[in-house]
Amino acid sequence: FQDHKWGTSPPPPAGEAVRLLPPGSGRRPLATSAASGGADRIIFASNYGDPKGREFDLWAVNADGTELERITNAPGFDGFPMFSPDGKTLAFASNRASPPGSHETNVFVAKWQDGPRTTLESGADRIKRDVTWLADPAREGRGVGTAGLDAAGAYVEKRFQELGLAAAGDAGFRQPFSVTTGVTVEAGTRVSLGGVALAQDAFAPLGFSQSADATGPLVFAGYGIVDKELGVDDYAGLDVKGKLVLVRRFVPAEGPEGEKFASTEAQRRFGDLRFKAFLARERGAKALVVFDLPEKPAGAPADWTAPSESTLPVTSAEGYGDAGLVVVAVKRAAGQAALDALAKKKKVDGAVAVRLAFAHVPAFNVLGRLAAGAPKAQRLPGALVIGAHYDHLGFGGFNSLAPEKHEPHLGADDNASGVGAMLEVARLLSEHKAELRRDVIFAAFSGEETGLVGSTWMTSHPPPGLELKTTQAMLNLDMVGRLRANKLAVLGAESAAEWKDLVAPACDAARVECNASGDGYGPSDQTPFYASGVPVLFFFTGAHADYHKPSDTADKLNYAGAAQIAKVVASVAQAVSVREGRLTYRAVKSPAPRGDVRSFNAALGTIPDYSGGPERHGVLLAGVRPGGGADLGGLKRGDLLVKLGGSPVGSVEDLMYVLNAHKPGETVSAVVVRDGKDVTLEVTFQEGRR
Repeated sequence: FQDHKWGTSPPPPAGEAVRLLPPGSGRRPLATSAASGGADRIIFASNYGDPKGREFDLWAVNADGTELERITNAPGFDGFPMFSPDGKTLAFASNRASPPGSHETNVFVAKWQDGPRTTLESGADRIKRDVTWLADPAREGRGVGTAGLDAAGAYVEKRFQELGLAAAGDAGFRQPFSVTTGVTVEAGTRVSLGGVALAQDAFAPLGFSQSADATGPLVFAGYGIVDKELGVDDYAGLDVKGKLVLVRRFVPAEGPEGEKFASTEAQRRFGDLRFKAFLARERGAKALVVFDLPEKPAGAPADWTAPSESTLPVTSAEGYGDAGLVVVAVKRAAGQAALDALAKKKKVDGAVAVRLAFAHVPAFNVLGRLAAGAPKAQRLPGALVIGAHYDHLGFGGFNSLAPEKHEPHLGADDNASGVGAMLEVARLLSEHKAELRRDVIFAAFSGEETGLVGSTWMTSHPPPGLELKTTQAMLNLDMVGRLRANKLAVLGAESAAEWKDLVAPACDAARVECNASGDGYGPSDQTPFYASGVPVLFFFTGAHADYHKPSDTADKLNYAGAAQIAKVVASVAQAVSVREGRLTYRAVKSPAPRGDVRSFNAALGTIPDYSGGPERHGVLLAGVRPGGGADLGGLKRGDLLVKLGGSPVGSVEDLMYVLNAHKPGETVSAVVVRDGKDVTLEVTFQEGRR
């Protein structure tokens, strides 16, 4: 154990040793007992009570860092504890009986007696208490629309009040908004091309379609792509104002045009259906009709055949929002017939009607303000935001990695751990409030799992007293409960020039090994802030096999590690608070959208571990999706994937490139490193979810 400060509660009165659970073996001071809920209990020596002196005593703590207690109180050095094999006697070294000034050390033996435990509350205890409450099955997985999520928000609000934070929301501590949870295709939705009405299973409206009617002539616009840098303009010479535009799905895959879109980013960015809809709307189109028929490239052999048709996109509330025109995808046969008629210079009319109904539920962020305590003349403009999302998946659903289980997905690590650590940061900073020169806004976000809804709402509707243009930084805690090998990922370090100089001392002081890297984008609540011009950091301990499953339970967390991470965040916040001037925001190009990419139909169901892994190149697997190609092929958590389908895999990007080159149903070899040895397995690609 490191010699660091565990808590601030006063030690128990001097006297006899209190209680340590008896060990199962005399060869190490580590034991389990039903009395402690089965937790390992460790006895160790520390000068915690006298960090600047030689006053070492025996202390005990659970292996997860909770329930710290002082065992000895005599003046002088006590150390090197060891139990007898039967656990009834404790031997230790001490100079308690030596003449003053001699520091003579002797071996003492004492009978071990169980009794009431007197403990000091540590940061680990506080985080564990908060996480255990939030991740209790009674919270119903904290899914949007559940009573459990409302209760969790009320709990965080109460904890903010207990910590002395002031209300910072639109309605007290709360910032209300609504979350769209589903979409229904209603009666009246229909498509007719060239006078032929399509069957209901031959088309699908997109979730971002306008609910409206559109009739008029069809105009074919290739892939519906416009980009000056690539020298592509599929709308050149076309008048589509007031008309229905027919375009191909995805991007060119072969020939000279295909070379322009060879990268995954280009395929995702230009194949994105919403982007195609935007380009059509900007040119005055009333509707966009999309179909999957790749163009035969110039010079292709006579026996060239198009790839098999992809399934229609799912009408989903994900990415919903009126795109300003009607948007539908149709099956290949319908699009082919219309295209053939247009190729013969025939006039083809279309009629499209879409009726979508969205389900909404109320939600709220919880916002609290810790006001700067420095003298008014020393205070600095702008605030600092520290956030964590408190929602999770409820009883499972689309984003669950255990889709067959309809039971509470407890979300202890994701993200009760972030909330618990954030509350500990609030406590730590409150103790040093007099040193703060900037206000700190603590934000518990809802709706993160449904698309960063809460954090996006906060950035688009800043609460009273928060201006994004003067906000100094945003620090986000998401999944900080599984610290392993003492390594913490600090993402977003490239979002400000000064971050690495501020993060390194904080990590060193907390004795945590930090890997600081990356821009400000990513699948968590810092992204809307970074997109709004605010430097960000994202603290993360990595994915694991329990991610997005009911098995993400509170008993699996490293609370001592979470407490140290809270110290890192508090130290960074303290440094930002007193720093003169604004951080230097570094803007980078936003990542490509997930897009509508044909080759992404090939899926393995792997869950990469983004927190870092062995030095050898490859993709470390934090887990595999049950029933996925990786799972059925024998890949498992801890494997390092180094080759797939004959292609080396050195990174997650390489894995995406390989998936791009294969189709569902193909069986290839996969090479993983397991226990230091290369293992070759056969895997079959499946069709990815849309």
